[in-house]
Amino acid sequence: MLERLTVKDFEPLVGQGFRVSYPAHAETLTLTEASLLPRHVPPEGHRAAFSLVFEGESREIHLNQKIHRLENDTMGQFDLFLVPIGRTEAGTFRYEAVFT
Repeated sequence: MLERLTVKDFEPLVGQGFRVSYPAHAETLTLTEASLLPRHVPPEGHRAAFSLVFEGESREIHLNQKIHRLENDTMGQFDLFLVPIGRTEAGTFRYEAVFT
């Protein structure tokens, strides 16, 4: 499923929640950005590379860099490799997924 998705599939979902469970922890990540990667020209027949940025709820617990199972009301369940990329001004954690 993920190999066919493009940034256009995620753009309408900005602002929506994606539930994630972690050992002894569950929270909702909000999709805050869906954008094309600059200066990337895909080979013919391939999708343009893009990234998704999510904001978590927790200020204490951050998700490790790994594949996480996400669930969204629109997209259902899918696995996504998330990388923690820092904190927001509010102190919650931000995560990024990159599609090439």
